[in-house]
Amino acid sequence: MKNIPLGVMGESQGGWVAPRAASRTPVDFVISSYGLAVSMIEEDRQEVAQSLHMHGFGKEAQAKAEQLHRAAVRVMLSRFNDGLDELESLKTRYRDEPWFAKVQGDFTRTLALASAEEMPKLRTLFDFPYDIAYEPLPVIANLDVPQLWLLAGKDIEAPHEATRENLRRLQKQGLPIDVVVFEDAEHGMIVVEGEGADRRLAGRTSAGYFERLVSWIGERKIARHLRGE
Repeated sequence: MKNIPLGVMGESQGGWVAPRAASRTPVDFVISSYGLAVSMIEEDRQEVAQSLHMHGFGKEAQAKAEQLHRAAVRVMLSRFNDGLDELESLKTRYRDEPWFAKVQGDFTRTLALASAEEMPKLRTLFDFPYDIAYEPLPVIANLDVPQLWLLAGKDIEAPHEATRENLRRLQKQGLPIDVVVFEDAEHGMIVVEGEGADRRLAGRTSAGYFERLVSWIGERKIARHLRGE
């Protein structure tokens, strides 16, 4: 397949994987769809903040939720060997406040809603080689092939503001990165309709998503020979 451009594409968490794969294997392009250019820790922090903002909570609630997030990070980084007492103390202090039940996050919500008795089960559940501190940006910045980043404008599972800012900085440095935001889409590029309590998934893909993929890939050229393939 030497005469056909070959690339890698990752969706969601695959947005961390695809650039790493491209850094190890010669390819002609990289695509990330509703993925992130920040760590899982930062993703969780943004999810916590966004969830409270969506429900109308202000700075005081945000500051308390940030404490909860940091305690959850400490537990996760230590693989449940450190930070459990602090986490339980914060849960006891804030559990009855209105914002507490609205907190989201990849791991903050799970740890916040779990009882002390459930923690050993969660420790077993997370007994695999995860790395929530992995920073994808250095890998992304070192790629020398075109990248396409497709972001969902209403994504609450993977908030993209920090990712967009990181990608803008790389674009200003001259990296061949294209960014397209589908403003009406949730995670998975599914159209969202309504706001607040009326928010719902429309059950269809955002218009132009697949067409943009096809047209962008169709414009790629073979670059692998430049790296010795």
